[in-house]
Amino acid sequence: MLPIGTDFKDLVFTPSKAFLNGPSVFPVSEADATVYSFIKDSSKRYSIFGHYLYQRQLIELTDPKNFPGSKIWITPLLDLSYGAELQYTNRKRSQNTRGVRMEGVLGKRIFFTTSFYENQAFLPSYVSNYVSQRGEQYPLSTDSSYTMQNAVIPGSARTKPFETTGYDYAYATGMVSFFATSKLSVHWGNQPLFVGSGHRSLLWSDNSVGLMNLRIRYKFSDKWDLQFVRARGLNLLRRPVATNGEAYYEPKSLSFATLYFQPTEKISIGLFEGGTWYRGDSVSQKSIPALYFVPLPGAAALQEAIDNSAFAVLGLDFKAAIGKHLLYGQFALSPSESQSLAYQVGLRIFPTKNPLLQVQLEYDHADEKAYTAKNTRLNYSNYNLPIAHPMAAGFDELILRFTWQKKYWFATVQTNVYLNQSRDYTQLMPVVKTTVSGNQQVINQLVELGYRFNREYGFEAFAGFRYRFANVASGPDYERTWINLGIRTQLTNHYFDF
Repeated sequence: MLPIGTDFKDLVFTPSKAFLNGPSVFPVSEADATVYSFIKDSSKRYSIFGHYLYQRQLIELTDPKNFPGSKIWITPLLDLSYGAELQYTNRKRSQNTRGVRMEGVLGKRIFFTTSFYENQAFLPSYVSNYVSQRGEQYPLSTDSSYTMQNAVIPGSARTKPFETTGYDYAYATGMVSFFATSKLSVHWGNQPLFVGSGHRSLLWSDNSVGLMNLRIRYKFSDKWDLQFVRARGLNLLRRPVATNGEAYYEPKSLSFATLYFQPTEKISIGLFEGGTWYRGDSVSQKSIPALYFVPLPGAAALQEAIDNSAFAVLGLDFKAAIGKHLLYGQFALSPSESQSLAYQVGLRIFPTKNPLLQVQLEYDHADEKAYTAKNTRLNYSNYNLPIAHPMAAGFDELILRFTWQKKYWFATVQTNVYLNQSRDYTQLMPVVKTTVSGNQQVINQLVELGYRFNREYGFEAFAGFRYRFANVASGPDYERTWINLGIRTQLTNHYFDF
């Protein structure tokens, strides 16, 4: 399976007939993506060190005699970077991530992956403000309100304090995939998921924390493809009574289903439904409704119409080839809520014969009430983080991305312009606790240059520059600049571009 990191996702949309086939539900298998020719380094190496650094993973285990067709790869995971906020030279910006990933294939039908990350980080001040407003919430004994502690890092985990302003957190991901036939595959684990062809997804993205999920895909034919996911989510609301060392969080069930139709080899249209399902609150528990197990889009909307114990987001996902370029978009709304429209339109442009040179234009919009349920515990969120766009709702965003790779060098330039952005970072919290109101306009500029040693697992050295300016409607403007240097394995996403 292809990693879900942005650099790997971008490869799936490079101009080739094969990349236009199939639904845009990630992670995807190599059989669907067929990008190994871009990733594999076939250069002649004259040293063992160079061979290990550029062309293979650290440990590769095979036993063709006793286990034909089986292989295991073990790779260290790193994200070690250091930088500074230029306006305040005493405010450091650092990421210290160490971990390990193990992947393997057993015969022709079974694939598995597992990763563990240990992290300490000092984040930019605007990111710290975002993650600290999404921490876990503890009930107060004096009344029915909650108090917040710690923070939650997008794409990672909840935190505990580190020094004065830092964050300490660890998380693990994993998945087992069984390809039963050429038409049927089953995937089980807590690997992040993403639906769409854009930088953002307004249907389901990997912005939240990975959650235990069962994903089943069935291809009826070359034109029809059904996938459905059933998962266990959490609202980070501590129950008031603990039966062991730590009180549990309030659970909720999550789901999505996609039905894709490909009328031609250059057009793909998908019907989507995402759902959150009520499992109780701090003092009650509720069993899973029978409709939860229906593997088709529409189950959550039907349950919501029956008794409001579910919340549905209905949507469309499409992509179409225009010459060697790709037009894509999404549309989403909540049928029971007004002012809940969200939509996306984007274009991936390949201006030269180099398929690794790409320009991406994207526009994303969400109404103020998008993804918001009548029962706030059913908001379209997991781990107190939005499931779709990192800014939740109430935004208009224009994205311009430029990505370039040649041999081992790469460059990324990305501009995020928020024509409108809500300053309320608690919109989809299960217990709403608004700390700031109003809107702002934001420019977030990123430039990265680097050298990618090993393309198979994204091992690279980089230098980065980020500038952010926020024009606040009622209050002082915010302007900051950061620089950093580091090495990393670029396999996952952490969306701080807001």
